[in-house]
Amino acid sequence: DSALIIVASSIQIWSTNPAMEGWGQFPKEQERLSNLLRLHYEKSTSPVIFLSGDVHHAEISGQPGYLEITSSGLTHHCGQPKLYGRLCRPLLE
Repeated sequence: DSALIIVASSIQIWSTNPAMEGWGQFPKEQERLSNLLRLHYEKSTSPVIFLSGDVHHAEISGQPGYLEITSSGLTHHCGQPKLYGRLCRPLLE
């Protein structure tokens, strides 16, 4: 039994935002992953963490049984006024 399982994806896995590219646009694949996750927890208590990106922001989300950590590219930050400008403060507060 593993201490921890990490699954990496270049796009968000569990996001329900239809404006963002993610596994939600691939419902059969997302359902297959859900089924694999369910089978995993029938046999194991090892936590599963999903790492994802490509949304130009960072977030941590989850439900019982998993945690998804999304990271923006390392080149994107609030110190870039031409990219984010006044959007950073309200998003961070």
